[in-house]
This record gives sequence, structure tokens and C-alpha cells, in this order.
Amino acid sequence: MKENKDYYHGGEIKRDLLIDFSVNTNPFAEALDFTREEIRKATCLYPDRESNDLLMAVAEKNSISPDHIIVGNGASQIISLLPFCLDITSALILEPTFSGYERALQAKGTRVSYLFLNEEDDFLFGESQIKEIESFAKTAGQEGISAVYICNPNNPTGKTIKKETLKEVLDICNAYGAFLVVDESFIDFTDDKRDKSLMSFIGNHKKLFIIRSFTKIYSIPGIRLGYGMCSDEKIIEKMRLMQPEWSISGLAQLTGLKLLDRDNNIQKSLMAIKNEREYLERELEGLGIKVFPSDVNFILIKVNKDGRLFEKLLSDGIYLRKSANFPGLTDEYYRIAIRGHEDNKKLIEVLTKLI
Repeated sequence: MKENKDYYHGGEIKRDLLIDFSVNTNPFAEALDFTREEIRKATCLYPDRESNDLLMAVAEKNSISPDHIIVGNGASQIISLLPFCLDITSALILEPTFSGYERALQAKGTRVSYLFLNEEDDFLFGESQIKEIESFAKTAGQEGISAVYICNPNNPTGKTIKKETLKEVLDICNAYGAFLVVDESFIDFTDDKRDKSLMSFIGNHKKLFIIRSFTKIYSIPGIRLGYGMCSDEKIIEKMRLMQPEWSISGLAQLTGLKLLDRDNNIQKSLMAIKNEREYLERELEGLGIKVFPSDVNFILIKVNKDGRLFEKLLSDGIYLRKSANFPGLTDEYYRIAIRGHEDNKKLIEVLTKLI
């Protein structure tokens, strides 16, 4: 089957000497060390089919029962399995956002509706969106199994919806029997994720499903490791049965355990990211570029210029994430991942010549 090129992502251009601002992982993550014996065991032996050690470590990290967790081959595997596991007939996606939700839902044959955030409001979530969600949940709940998909913090806008606001959405979904799927893959980049995550509600809401990723905060996109959480044990068990056997490689399980063991080192990264984000936002605005303030490790910008800015930057060794394939955005929008200071300075220097 031919790939739909509308589903392109960051990191797809591989070229020497290219400064890659398209991949929104942690630029300050510390490298992991493995002994030869660890690598031998992780690669030459069959991995634990149930990922039990990693499952227990994730459960401890999140103060949740291991029976309420599924570990996946990247958050993308969880996203792909979810529509089939829940048998979702209709879904509402808060846009613009990650295309993986739409792709998975369409593969299932789900009827997909879209709720757009407005540029005029800096893509902030507000009362009008809450009313639209209630209207959807009320109608869709009469026709089958429905779900509302929200990425929080959102990719590509970098915005975080307040916990109390999302609780309103959760109550609406609960009232009409809809699932609420919240992708928290970037929650670790926020100042205090406990004030933003819906984790504290998961025990009492069986139709709340939360997705998390190792990829972003630990900068391990090649390992493929993520997990989902839901207090309905039947849903978790069904998803586990739908996974291919040995979905989580031995190396991925070992990596996850090592990373969780040194989780306290993340704070240093967050301070560096915040400083560099503020630097980039300030410098970009100084160039007359529209910057949408972000809470995480990337920034969405809008450049009122011809559509060849991407190619011009690429020729100067700068790779941004084109954002025209996010519903509601055009080729004027770009997502910029935060990098180290020298790379960020280089970006500003090149843009100064072009703008």
C-alpha cells in the first residue's frame, strides 16, 4: 500500500552537517551506558514477554497498579491499538495535533470529527471548545462507542490545558459514556506535571486513557518505548492480547529500567530547555516572526513569507518541521524544537539573513 505523504513527521531527512530542529526530543538528555554483558543479554536472549520488571518500575513511578498499565513499542503502538481495542465508532480530535490519532482511527474505520483551536486565541483551549465537546459526546453517545482525543501538552502548539479545565471535559465524557484519551507524551517538559496531568483521576474514571512516552523526555526515539494507563483492567488485558508477542525488545526494557532509575536528573534538562526556549522566543519575535508561546521543548511559529523558506533554510543546513500537514495549519507554520545554545544561535543568524 502506498504511504500517504500527508503523514510525514520530523527527523525524516538524514544528511551530514544538518542541524535538525524538526525532532522534538530532549536536547540535554544524558547518554546511557551499557556493559557488554548487558547488551549481550538484551540482544541474544528472548526478552520478557510481559516486560514485568519494566511494568513494575512504571507502576511505581506513577503510583498506579501494574494491572492498569500497558507497555508499548513506542506510544505509537498504544495509539494504533486503542481504536480497535475500544471498538470506537466515532471520535473527536482536538486540532491541530499529532496525525497518529487520525491515522489509527481511520484504519479502524471510525468516523472522525475535528475540533479546531483558533490562531486568534493563540491556540488556547476555552469555553467554546468545551461546549463543542459536550455536543459531540451527547450525540455520538447515542450511536455507539465514542472517544475524545486531546494531546496535552499539545503538539505542535506547545500549549498545556489546565487540569481543572480538562476535568470539566472528563466529567462531560463520563456523563455521556464517551472515552477521554489524553496523550501526555510531553507532560514531563512542563513546570509541574502534577498540576497538569489527569493521573490523579484515573483510578475513579474507567473511561479515561492516558498515554505517555519515553521517547521525548529521554531522547530515545530509536528504542521505541511508551505506555498507556487505564483503570479498566479488561481494556488493558485486551490491549496486551492484541500486541504482537515480544513487542518490547530486551534492549528497550533494559533502557527503560535504567532511565527510570535516574529520573531525578531530568530537572537539570528542564531548566536548560526553559532558558533556550525563552531565548528563541525573544529572538524570533525580534525578527518580526509570529511566535506562539510554548510550555514545552518546541515552539510553533508563523512566517508570512513565500513557501520556499523551508528549502532556503535546508540549503543553509537548518531543518525545521514543516507544519502544513497539521489540520488547520498552512505552509506559513513551522515547529522549532529547542536545541543547544550554539545551534539556536545559528538558527537565528540564518533566519536574520532570510527574513
